[in-house]
Amino acid sequence: MKNPYNDNHALRHEAICDLYGLDPHVHNIKEAEEAPRTKFYGWPEAERYPLDTPERTVLSWAYANEDTTGETRDKVLANIKKAADFWKVELPSRKEASADDAKHVITIKGEGWEDSYKISNATELKSIVDYIRKNASDFSYTTRVQYAEGVSSAPAELKESLSASDFDWIRRVKGEMLTDGKSVKKACDKRAFYLEELHEDDTAGIFRRLSAKIADDDVLKTDTVRKVAAAMDIIDRTYGLNVMYGQGIIDLPELDIKGMTPETVKQAYDNMVFLDDGTLTARSRILEHRDKVDDFFSKVSGEDTSSFSLDQIVDRITKMDSVERDAFKDILGETL
Repeated sequence: MKNPYNDNHALRHEAICDLYGLDPHVHNIKEAEEAPRTKFYGWPEAERYPLDTPERTVLSWAYANEDTTGETRDKVLANIKKAADFWKVELPSRKEASADDAKHVITIKGEGWEDSYKISNATELKSIVDYIRKNASDFSYTTRVQYAEGVSSAPAELKESLSASDFDWIRRVKGEMLTDGKSVKKACDKRAFYLEELHEDDTAGIFRRLSAKIADDDVLKTDTVRKVAAAMDIIDRTYGLNVMYGQGIIDLPELDIKGMTPETVKQAYDNMVFLDDGTLTARSRILEHRDKVDDFFSKVSGEDTSSFSLDQIVDRITKMDSVERDAFKDILGETL
């Protein structure tokens, strides 16, 4: 059963209780999650904020105050107040604002609903990122994009606990990786194949035609990547292809489409060493086989390059004459 407070794994439970002066053991979110489904909710359409006991009504008040906005908030809080009158319980007030209060708000919108997450510190933001990444397939692609955008727009101080992998996830979900046509074509073709197996030829044809329009060496714009990923996500969920996520067959669209960060592309380019005849090797390979390179120059040119820095030895390789270059390729070609 989904969490009736939109707080899976109770990541914010203690903080919410602290803000409203509640005892987390009395106003137990786990007990509320495991309770039988009720028909009494502050937000009936979303089955959120249960009102079937005094304790759950009070906890609903705290969460609804933090997470709802606009007309939805007004309706939800009015329903909770009616329930509180019925149970004859007093609804708590939020503690006075302080420097530790929310420094950032992530708002997620769907058809007919809206959720807001108030972030006070780096640990809270990291918890949200960890949860969304771990349970990514539970959310639509458009929802994942909203989370990624909300996280990336947070102040730098709140992102201090995020890892390099987290930042890569943000870029990947937002379609900001450098994405070539070959990766997109492969993701389209995989889906077309499984849809054809399901005899959904018309839908498979959409992906086949899209794949045919894209050249392997095309570089797709962010907007295009996001549109393709959103379409894949809808088809995956509609036809049950998402059950194969994480099995090495079909994965989340943003993972299937792949792509590289601009930093990765720059690192790859900086690693290249271009020779005069248009061929190339790599700085990393030169470093890996440095002994063989030094031995080559000692035997072929009579030079002692063992004390050269990496930049110096790379510079020496790029300045080889044609005789040295041919010998270099003959002797070290397979190595480098």
